[in-house]
Amino acid sequence: MTAAEFSTTDVYRLLVDSVQDYAIFALDATGHIQTWNKGARRLKGYTSEEIIGKHFSIFYPREDVAAHKPERELEIATRTGQYEEEGWRVRKDGTRFWASVLITAMRDNSGELVGFAKVTRDLSARREAQQREIEGARQNAELTARAEEERALRRLTQQISGATRIPEIMHQIAQGALAVSEAGGAYVEQAIDTSNVEIVAVAGEATPSQGARVPYPGSLTEEIIKQREPVFLMRMEGLGAAMAPYLDESCHGCSVFVVPLFGGPAVLGALVLLRRPNEQAFEPDIVNRVRTLGDLASIALQRLVALDESERRAAEAEAAVRSRDEVLSVVSHDLRNPVTAVVMSASLLEDADIALTAEQRRKQVEIIKRSAQRMNRLIQDLVDVARIEGGRFAISCRDEDPGSLAAEACEAFRPLADEKSIALECDIQPNLPTVNADRDRMVQALSNFLNNAVKFTPAGGRIRLSASREAPTEIRFAIADTGTGIASEERPHVFNRFWQARRTAHLGSGLGLAIAKGIAEAHGGRVSVESTPGHGSTFSLYLPSDAHCASD
Repeated sequence: MTAAEFSTTDVYRLLVDSVQDYAIFALDATGHIQTWNKGARRLKGYTSEEIIGKHFSIFYPREDVAAHKPERELEIATRTGQYEEEGWRVRKDGTRFWASVLITAMRDNSGELVGFAKVTRDLSARREAQQREIEGARQNAELTARAEEERALRRLTQQISGATRIPEIMHQIAQGALAVSEAGGAYVEQAIDTSNVEIVAVAGEATPSQGARVPYPGSLTEEIIKQREPVFLMRMEGLGAAMAPYLDESCHGCSVFVVPLFGGPAVLGALVLLRRPNEQAFEPDIVNRVRTLGDLASIALQRLVALDESERRAAEAEAAVRSRDEVLSVVSHDLRNPVTAVVMSASLLEDADIALTAEQRRKQVEIIKRSAQRMNRLIQDLVDVARIEGGRFAISCRDEDPGSLAAEACEAFRPLADEKSIALECDIQPNLPTVNADRDRMVQALSNFLNNAVKFTPAGGRIRLSASREAPTEIRFAIADTGTGIASEERPHVFNRFWQARRTAHLGSGLGLAIAKGIAEAHGGRVSVESTPGHGSTFSLYLPSDAHCASD
């Protein structure tokens, strides 16, 4: 071949065939391979004899062929002139590589499509480097996020350790759980008693309202207490309405992770973490962090429960000392006068040098008897109060007529009221239903009220004892007087033992109203007081008429 015979087309073919890094080949208008260079043979593994005449889709992954991707690429190149992309291609041995692909449409002078030129370059090394860079960045981001979560957990640990009250810890747990768990919402539910569970702390979104209460049986907290281990629920459908109806309303379909919170051997409540239905469930490493948070919170709660128990015992010890001092004070004061009277009367009777008439001797004996009765009454009151406060107050019940109880107490105090020129009225509603009561104890309670009324009602005043039906199943005994009345700030204390208003101190032991209250409550009843200073007071005792009291 002469130099004149060596055409431009031949030069182009030689250049193309010499390129080693690019697969350059031609396709006919239907996508079948027409030429094949050395770069194509090196990159794809086929010789020209093996590949020429084959359809170029042989280089595409099976899923791309099934999706007609090769045909779409030729259609785009035909319409726009070129198609360019990066994507997966397949070698002869079946291995895949990442390639940049350029398909150019070739046309003759008339514009008729005659085929395509296709250039492919292996970018696998570059893609691997990029993937390593992306993976490194992702790992760095994860390490940074994990470090921040660890710092948040340490900060939360410090806050919890410094908390001084259980509600404070509960709020810190809910807030801190968001930082260490990537949860959308968190709340703490606490077992208030064996009947109710209350939401005591909330943080984030989709949580139930703080203060909401649900029955304890069937709740998430009950489930936690039974298992004493964390509970993980992928979705709440079908469970929410039964275990946590408030949660089913606020976050239906959420994934839920529940961690028990211990205050010693007992479970105080549960930490509940939430993710919405469109978010992935909790990952294992997050589950572990939250369990760690639950353990830390439980340690802090145990410390506070122990502290509260210590403070409670200290308060009980202080109360016991105060009670002892109160009893000693009452006994020393209220027994001094009758004891002194007994000693003086006995000395008079014993002194042979003093000539007493029979009447004088009788009066001294009467003083001794009254003083002894007064001392015995005080001792009995102290015993009754101790039994009431210790839960050992005994009553013996049977069906009684309320009117008869009121009449007996009223008649017992009529002589004393007459002696002080006080009008005593007894108003009993007819046809009252019977009450199940200890007759002696009920008369004692009404007598304590009457004794209080006589003591603080001046001469010329009135006292009215009434018995009436207050409600279909309740009887009310009311003792109204026209005495000095009780100030509003003093009324909450009148049923406390040993308590006396400052202006009336030492007019009694301060036990009568406390005993009356204890007697009423032992019968399943209650007491109340209404009073206006200067216009008198009304003490009421209510008894159920449809119940039987517990007898000893």
